[in-house]
Amino acid sequence: MEKNNLCMLKQIALMSADEKSVATSSRELGKILAISQQSASKKILDLVNCGLIERKVGAKKQILTLTEKGWQSLQREYLDYQSIFQYRDRIKIRGEVTSGLGEGKYYLSQSGYISQFKDKLKFTPFKGTLNVKIKGRETDKLSFLHNAEGVQISDFQNGNRTFGGAKCFFGDINNYECAVVLPNRSHYSDVIEIVSRHQLRKVLNLKDGDIIEINVKT
Repeated sequence: MEKNNLCMLKQIALMSADEKSVATSSRELGKILAISQQSASKKILDLVNCGLIERKVGAKKQILTLTEKGWQSLQREYLDYQSIFQYRDRIKIRGEVTSGLGEGKYYLSQSGYISQFKDKLKFTPFKGTLNVKIKGRETDKLSFLHNAEGVQISDFQNGNRTFGGAKCFFGDINNYECAVVLPNRSHYSDVIEIVSRHQLRKVLNLKDGDIIEINVKT
């Protein structure tokens, strides 16, 4: 997307922050962005053609509404700025301890995972994961991790079954070293799985519903 088109999309979002749509004119938007009415009109049409906004022509003004694709474009831009200004070396993620499906012990018994964790994370994990549910604005940080590189864990086969890959990030909880694991395939989009050489639930005396903070190296 051209820089000026992104500026136009951002301005429409700012003007419609409290509502789903905004009634405005190309003259008004051009004045705010210091461009001509003709240039503003062209950029609005560009955004419409790219599927980033919807446009309805009214008697005096046009009604502009950001589409889901438009919001996603702004979110990607937002995450880029976060990576520059906020998440340079590490981030702190707060979440709620929750029970998973009980599959952690099974997966962490697979030699294909154990050998990679030992080689790439430099520890052999306890056979079980600590699951943490991420809510609210903390999900922006989770989105950042999903877009970051991390330490790659490759998929592998064991007999007729294929086990999926993941990426990991080093971290700690109350000075207990751990790693956040984001499987390439997961039942949940708002839950992170944490592995450690320690049985974290036991050493930290954790139960479902407890709020914890994970320091994650990026």
